[in-house]
Amino acid sequence: CAPKPARLLRARSAGNHGVGLAWGCKRLGAECHVFLHGGVPERQAEKMRDFGATVHRVSGNYEASVEECKRRSAEEQWQIVQDVSWEGYTQIPKDIFSGVTRR
Repeated sequence: CAPKPARLLRARSAGNHGVGLAWGCKRLGAECHVFLHGGVPERQAEKMRDFGATVHRVSGNYEASVEECKRRSAEEQWQIVQDVSWEGYTQIPKDIFSGVTRR
């Protein structure tokens, strides 16, 4: 997350990643938007909102939320902070898992 107004950060989530990103963005004063598929419980969405994130509900499954996050981010030139990689998007997920695995 970067301080406002430098970047708007986006992620798709099944819950925990979105909560963590929302928490980090709140601490840094960055705006956060999280894309959730229909199967994510509302209590997870509320946790994200409690940290100031804007939650976007996406019809469909996990993959649909990933695609909507990618589409909107490309359209708006937003930075994605995602823990899942795809072709051409690998460094940020590596950095996330590097931090998770350090002891």
